Amino acid sequence: MPGPDDDGRRRYAVSATQIDTRRRTILEAAAQVIAGSGEAGCTLSAVSKASGCSVGMIQHHFGTRSELIVAAARQRIHESEQEWLAISRAETGPMERIRRLLVFAVHGERPFAEAWSFWLELYAAARRDALLRQEINTALEVWRRFFLDVLEEAHAAGLVRATRPADRQAQLLLALVDGLALQAANETYGLTGDDMLALLVDAASDLLGHGFDS
Repeated sequence: MPGPDDDGRRRYAVSATQIDTRRRTILEAAAQVIAGSGEAGCTLSAVSKASGCSVGMIQHHFGTRSELIVAAARQRIHESEQEWLAISRAETGPMERIRRLLVFAVHGERPFAEAWSFWLELYAAARRDALLRQEINTALEVWRRFFLDVLEEAHAAGLVRATRPADRQAQLLLALVDGLALQAANETYGLTGDDMLALLVDAASDLLGHGFDS
């Protein structure tokens, strides 16, 4: 027979799906705040205002501000991983996947400015925070694997010029992606996202000895 508090517990019970939705809402709000106001502007009160969740609710799910920022970075890299896996499954050969990866670095599901503002703000903050730097570097290892895996496959098939090992080529392309993204985000030299992609394609063609269409 139900006790006196059973109806109340049922009324206020929260499902796992609701909890997951709430967490993702908070993480998305945190990422948006970071992209717009920087890591320093990502306060619990700012995220509360952006998400519509109370500060207490945010602390309940994520603890401290630092833990929330790390969780937001992990969520964004997880989303990128899932998006890239979906793209890569649809492509048949490693060279086409390399081309698609270059496009993905610029034109993913999120608008260029939003996506890269988030990461560039965290890159800058990580330089001053050893713990955050460790977490960001760990998360970004997933991004490096996108490049390295497909380059290793292209090397094994003899499809690219092997003047440098695959890991070295991956590092060079990653350096170009990050550097050009900083220029495009700041509109340095008038660079746009489309300009960034064209430069990436040119650089990859020279590095790998294989022409690509952007």
